[in-house]
Amino acid sequence: ETIIRKVVKETLLSKVDEIVVVTGHENIKIENCLTNLPISFVRSENYKSGIGNSISEGIKSLLPDVNAALIILGDMPEIKYQNINNLIDSYNLYQEKKICILKHNGKQGNPVLFDKVFFENLSKLKGDDGGKKIINNNQKKVHGINIDDNSILIDIDTQDDLEKLLKKKLDD
Repeated sequence: ETIIRKVVKETLLSKVDEIVVVTGHENIKIENCLTNLPISFVRSENYKSGIGNSISEGIKSLLPDVNAALIILGDMPEIKYQNINNLIDSYNLYQEKKICILKHNGKQGNPVLFDKVFFENLSKLKGDDGGKKIINNNQKKVHGINIDDNSILIDIDTQDDLEKLLKKKLDD
């Protein structure tokens, strides 16, 4: 099973209302590996410029009645729907907090939930700038959830990352 399919299937188990997958590189291949799943796609034409462009395209594709968006990276094979639900539950519980993040041993991980008040800022992201600057500039509106799960820190950016994960899986 591909990493992106695993991420999407785990997300489908959560309380999310809708999933929009932002594609870029090898978009047809990605769409083909996600067939038969209840999701939609949007293509980032400037995906080579960095994650900011992909986040921007995803946010721009949302309907006006969407209250919040979770930014979930497609290269996080250890993602758990329970952690996604933790973000959603915290957002619903702490209405004054407009950004919900997960932390493990003091380190911020992914995914991240943003209230619609940040959609304009997110839609202007470019290059390699993700949402970190928005989070850092709005600390009073951030609710951090400490969890005992390092899966929120694991992503696969290189072949070496993948080989390390596979070796760990074999050793477990």
